[in-house]
Amino acid sequence: MSGKTVVRSVFQGEVASIFPIRGANMTIIIKHGKYYTVYTNIVKVRVAKGDKVITKQEIGEVYSEPESDNTCILNFMIMETKYQDPELWISKK
Repeated sequence: MSGKTVVRSVFQGEVASIFPIRGANMTIIIKHGKYYTVYTNIVKVRVAKGDKVITKQEIGEVYSEPESDNTCILNFMIMETKYQDPELWISKK
């Protein structure tokens, strides 16, 4: 398997933070009003803190694990004051 797995913002917002997590590559946090989306295991980050993003904008690529047939795993969370079901935020197209 080859190629890249692109990560896209699930909704418009502003990049609140970008930082490394040991063993999990880079993390991008985007603020969407009172909600935050968190994308972890990102390489080739394509945004910077403070950038305005639109729905489905490419923000980076998921790390590809060469020892596991280039498996890509994105850790994705939505935060507010209570748990949010991320499936409701992901575009079906």
